[in-house]
Amino acid sequence: MSDKLRYRNRTPLRFDFQSPTIDAPELPVPEPELKRKPLPPRRKKWGLSPYTRTRLTAGVVTLVAFALVINLFHWQVDQASTTSGIAKQLHLQTSEITARRGLIYDANNMLLAGNSAVYIVWGVPRDLTEAKLTENLDKLQKLLPNVPRDQIKSALVLNKEGTNTWNTIAKEVDATTAEQIRAAKLDGIYLEPKPRRVYPNGTLLAHILGFTNFEMKGAYGVEGYYNDELSGQPGKILAERDATGNPIALGAQQISPSVEGADLTLTIDSAIQSKVERETLAAMFRWKATAASAIVMNPQTGAILAWVSYPDYDPNNFNKTDTSRFRDPNVSDVYEPGSTFKIFTTAIGIDTGAVTPETNAGTLPGCVIKYGYTVCNYNRVGYDNQTVIKTIQHSSNVGAMWIAEKFGPTKYYNYLHNFGIGATTGIDLSGEVEGIIRWPENKSWTMLDFDMNSFGQAVAVTPVQLVTAVSAVANGGKLVKPYVVSKISRDGKVIEETKPQVVRQIISPESSRTTTEVLVQAVTGGETHLVDVKGYRIAGKTGTAQIALPSGGYSPDMYIGSTVAYAPADNPQFLVLVRLDNINTFGSNTAAPAVQNIVEFLLRYYNIPPTEPVTPANQ
Repeated sequence: MSDKLRYRNRTPLRFDFQSPTIDAPELPVPEPELKRKPLPPRRKKWGLSPYTRTRLTAGVVTLVAFALVINLFHWQVDQASTTSGIAKQLHLQTSEITARRGLIYDANNMLLAGNSAVYIVWGVPRDLTEAKLTENLDKLQKLLPNVPRDQIKSALVLNKEGTNTWNTIAKEVDATTAEQIRAAKLDGIYLEPKPRRVYPNGTLLAHILGFTNFEMKGAYGVEGYYNDELSGQPGKILAERDATGNPIALGAQQISPSVEGADLTLTIDSAIQSKVERETLAAMFRWKATAASAIVMNPQTGAILAWVSYPDYDPNNFNKTDTSRFRDPNVSDVYEPGSTFKIFTTAIGIDTGAVTPETNAGTLPGCVIKYGYTVCNYNRVGYDNQTVIKTIQHSSNVGAMWIAEKFGPTKYYNYLHNFGIGATTGIDLSGEVEGIIRWPENKSWTMLDFDMNSFGQAVAVTPVQLVTAVSAVANGGKLVKPYVVSKISRDGKVIEETKPQVVRQIISPESSRTTTEVLVQAVTGGETHLVDVKGYRIAGKTGTAQIALPSGGYSPDMYIGSTVAYAPADNPQFLVLVRLDNINTFGSNTAAPAVQNIVEFLLRYYNIPPTEPVTPANQ
């Protein structure tokens, strides 16, 4: 039977859910659905819907991200070389290599200025325990007795802020003490070396050397004048460092080596210097002078052989010295030279032909009235048959005015200018001044100035200026430039050598010889006789100048006494000047004996044979 027929003849089954006769399965009754509270409507912020705010936030984030990308591109691509350099600079640091300061020697290669090391003692509190702190205090107090215990303790205790990580305990600690501290092996204590200038001979040549300060910069003397040459050039180390500042062993390094300072060799002979210092100091104490100075120069070359100024100082302890002592009177202070200036008046008179040594003025009085002022000889004594020689022998002020008036002010001041009066000599020392003179073109100049200048008043010179000018009379009429450094060298090789320099010819060689003969007569038979050394021809002149008062006029009873001399007179190898300040008697009694002792020493020192026989008559 077919399926169609099967289904066609089947009676359809009916379900009557209302019929009780039908057993239907019992279905679970669903629980009633819980009613939820409706959500409150979303409020708008800043007048914007949440959707709008979300879109704006996303836009801002996108813009910021885009700006960051652009910025990164700029620095990492466009400015790659610049940022690389900045990064290197953050890691590379420069340290300076100190150049050794040049040494200073005398003419015989004796060391006058050298170098050593002093130390700074540092305390680092972070490296200390309480026990080590107490131990350090006890040991350091014994090793550094001049440093207060409280000062040491404050350097070893960390403050509340923790900022005092490195603290100075002591400066300028000598090498011996530093070695004792190092040997003690104290935790938290560190030593830092620093260079220090040393002058092994103490006060010897203090003014000509000068000194260096704690930064090793020269001041005064040759230390100041030649500071650049002595300092050299510091080197540099450019090294890559870590975050703590320590060099990275395998990091990049670039080293520029330092150039050591040049060494100086002076013209000064320390043997001569010592003798001159002793004689000058002895005269200063004997005559109760407030100050004294002396110079020895080779008049042929201008080389300075000795140089003394008192009061002096120890350049090793410059920081403990009255700063007024740093000033060198030989180049920085002026004084009225008095009768030593008559040397120039005589030389000018002879060179102009106005006078000869035998020119006779007849009788000259002890005092004369000039332009309303009374001018007198030192002793107010007049002389008969007064020649040029006798004028210098008697050191006559009236006679000096007579000689000057023979050739007049025009020639006189032209010659003085050529002698270097009123101008610096150019010596290689710091602080040189020009001196003071009123020239005729000055509106305040008068003929009284001319007369006063002829015997060394109303004019002021420095000692080195006077010595240089007198040397021109001694050496044949040539003005030479004085100098104290003979050569500059580095690594044993001379890089610069000073040659004698003639500035100009002032008087003729004949006038020089004639003037020298007048000065020899002043020594053998005049006021300068205490300079005489038997068997030798010594040329010289004494000077006694009144001291100008700040209020005007001159002191009635205090003087500057001086004497200048050169020998041997016919071929001088040295010229000596000694000056004593604020004494109550004459230069012929005070400075002259000191000059005589120095001249006698130098004649023996240079093995110069006598030029005249020594007989019982002239002993």
